[in-house]
Amino acid sequence: MRYFRKIKDLVGENVDFIFTFLVVVLGSLLVWGLLNLWQQKTPELVVEQLELADIQTNTPTEIQIIGNKNSKIYHLADCPGALKMNESNKVFFDSVAAAKLVGYRAAKNCSGLEYLE
Repeated sequence: MRYFRKIKDLVGENVDFIFTFLVVVLGSLLVWGLLNLWQQKTPELVVEQLELADIQTNTPTEIQIIGNKNSKIYHLADCPGALKMNESNKVFFDSVAAAKLVGYRAAKNCSGLEYLE
């Protein structure tokens, strides 16, 4: 009880000072916390733009995925579009995923591609 009276007497005389002190301390802590939060380093998302040369292979694989440079459409090697394609327009991919990664889409008239996706 004795300590409570001393604190009450101390606070009673210095209410403005204590209030100002608490506002300054709490405000400083708030500003410090916000600055730390703002300056926190977030991991940067690295997005690499892959070039066609990074994805394509020069030699055909077991399952041949052949893309057309001009139309950006890929086919299986035995599909009508691949058979009619000019040799200079052919691009070979290791997988359907590799073709899709560089922006190619599946041929609509090529059956069998849906099983590879």
